[in-house]
Amino acid sequence: MSDFQINTHKISSLKKRAGFLRVQKEGKKWISKSFILQICPNDNEGQRFGLVVTKRLYKLAVDRNRVKRRLREAISEILPSKALNNYDYVFIARRDTISKPYKDLQKDMLWCLGKLEAIERVDDIT
Repeated sequence: MSDFQINTHKISSLKKRAGFLRVQKEGKKWISKSFILQICPNDNEGQRFGLVVTKRLYKLAVDRNRVKRRLREAISEILPSKALNNYDYVFIARRDTISKPYKDLQKDMLWCLGKLEAIERVDDIT
């Protein structure tokens, strides 16, 4: 598969509460300074991800949306090419997510995937 096809791979998102609860109950998790990553295998449904950004951490909708946009962009760059297929990934934002440089978010994401043994290959992001 060429790089172009990998980068245009569409990742589905988790939308229903039941999907988030299943990942929380049955999956594994790893905590970084930027976010908490929970993963769980799914039934051949490809890669799916969910984002959790609570009002308790970010009172303003502008801040919550900014965090979601930053995480979504990092996910779209890393998950299709480096993470295992047929897994659900849930990213739970933490206080530092909004202020961390984008490259650090990517490094944290790769680090968490590596710790959870959910990574196919690691290329250094510079």
